[in-house]
Amino acid sequence: PAGAQGPAGVGTNIIRRSIIDLADGAFTEIDTGAGVTPISVQAWFRDGDSWFDVRSPTGNNVATCGACGDGSDGVYAPTVDAVLNGGQYDFESFSIPNGVTVTVQGGSPLDVRSQKPVKIAGRLVVTPGRAGGHSGGTWRGTSGSGPGGGQGAGGRTQSGAGGGFGTRGQNGANTTGGSTYGGQLLTELLGGSGGGGSENNSRAGFTAAEGGKGGGAVRIVGPTISVTGSITALGEQGGRGNGGGGGGSGGSIWLRGESVNLNNNSLSVAGGAGGSAFTQGGLRGRPGGQGGFGRIRIDTSALTGEVSPSPERGTADRLAIVPSSKIRVYQVTQGVVRIENYAGSPRTIRVVIVGADP
Repeated sequence: PAGAQGPAGVGTNIIRRSIIDLADGAFTEIDTGAGVTPISVQAWFRDGDSWFDVRSPTGNNVATCGACGDGSDGVYAPTVDAVLNGGQYDFESFSIPNGVTVTVQGGSPLDVRSQKPVKIAGRLVVTPGRAGGHSGGTWRGTSGSGPGGGQGAGGRTQSGAGGGFGTRGQNGANTTGGSTYGGQLLTELLGGSGGGGSENNSRAGFTAAEGGKGGGAVRIVGPTISVTGSITALGEQGGRGNGGGGGGSGGSIWLRGESVNLNNNSLSVAGGAGGSAFTQGGLRGRPGGQGGFGRIRIDTSALTGEVSPSPERGTADRLAIVPSSKIRVYQVTQGVVRIENYAGSPRTIRVVIVGADP
């Protein structure tokens, strides 16, 4: 390829030229020694006798991702426990450090897009009944809210059934668990459904209980995603009574990154347990039904780690620098550039790193 010239505002000072042979799935890092100096990376990969531009962007953030937003909401990196309301965010970077818990509140699902790699070493906790999760049935024996709401208990011989979503809710005593919905591959952010409540019958000395709330919904998009902490969208346990309330179903977690690295079981969309029961006024208690699992979807070309239930897999469209080539070039720390090859075969890559003019 022709010689490189730095873009406006960066300069024309070439500080490194390299030709690199990378096996499929391999990577290398180049320490330019530039520190905080703005740099630009221009890269080409060879296919046969031709070279193709990887189209790396300018500035200190070398990563590029067509689906990762515009960064207009700045950097999200809390140092203490925090609350994040649901809604759509376009962050420049999104990270939760070890020891920090971020609790998701508000009525809307959480939809995060990050221009830089996402790193979650702490805990992201979606509150049941918030962020798109549905409410449980009341102590009047109503069914849980949502498409898979568990059936409410209508008498003293009944208990609330669990809400359904990715799997059916468990039946209660003489009540039917909620059904599945949403399809195997999530196409929209959906929350879990509530468990059924049990009815109050004061003349018979019957203590009722509310159904558990359904888990909320979260989607995170970034060039890469690392979860060494946890993301949970759990259903809530049903209330305790002579007839226990049904548990809410788990919510949904949707991750989109060219590579996704998970600690085993770092994602959870488990349903809430059925409410426990006690004997009152000579009436034998009946526990509520367990809420069903929610759904997990992961769009990526490279997944490490295991979760339960097994995630549905989508495509990584618009997440790589050049989706067809699967060559990724980005800055991992200031002045250190990482080149990764997920093309499915070995690649020869030419890299020119340009810094500010001296």
